[in-house]
Amino acid sequence: MKTLSKKNAWLIGLNYGLGYLVIYPVLISWLAAFLYNITGHNYYDLIVKLFYATFFAVSLYLGRELFASAWNDFKMNWMKILKISSKNYLLSLLVSMVVSATILFMTNQTSSLNQSTLETQLKSTTVMIVLLSTVFAPLMEELFFRGLIYNKLASRFNFLTGAMISAILFGIMHVLPSITSGNFSDIPFALQYIVIGFFIARSYHQADSFAAPITFHFIQNTIATILLLLMG
Repeated sequence: MKTLSKKNAWLIGLNYGLGYLVIYPVLISWLAAFLYNITGHNYYDLIVKLFYATFFAVSLYLGRELFASAWNDFKMNWMKILKISSKNYLLSLLVSMVVSATILFMTNQTSSLNQSTLETQLKSTTVMIVLLSTVFAPLMEELFFRGLIYNKLASRFNFLTGAMISAILFGIMHVLPSITSGNFSDIPFALQYIVIGFFIARSYHQADSFAAPITFHFIQNTIATILLLLMG
């Protein structure tokens, strides 16, 4: 199994875990406010797009060896990888349905803030949200949660430890905006993402290739995005 170099692992961890999730959003808001005070124009959307493009390019570079390995694996074993990823996706879907029903029964909530925000943004900025969901997220989130966290923990301990910890962090990340804004009612929805994260790691373990979690995530987000577009 291809892994990241120690240097690139640290840089990816800092770039995503600290930068993308914590520091960069603050910098974007500050820069947009600063430019607005100077020019009187709102450049927030432009700054966000430039940020995503820059972050994406830097992350691709830092994870280039892992992505190259995944691409080569997919070209040689695409049928096996697609089969494993699809099977785990269907299993995660079944478990997620049970989790969703339980959350609905206990909280009377049908969707998280993350889901509601995605639905709203999909109507106003369709192309960008589609690209973020089907390209950006499968590559960037998998690089951090499975390429870095799962890989390190699974190689040091075992599959279950790596899968569970990376899945829990994956779940927390998806409800983090709600938590930081004081909306703690979204916390139960982390379970849905934990389920998805676990089965993504399982597909990685079974295929022994980083192409599998990327493929799983792509399938997951593409189907979800298509359904949202059809319902919207």
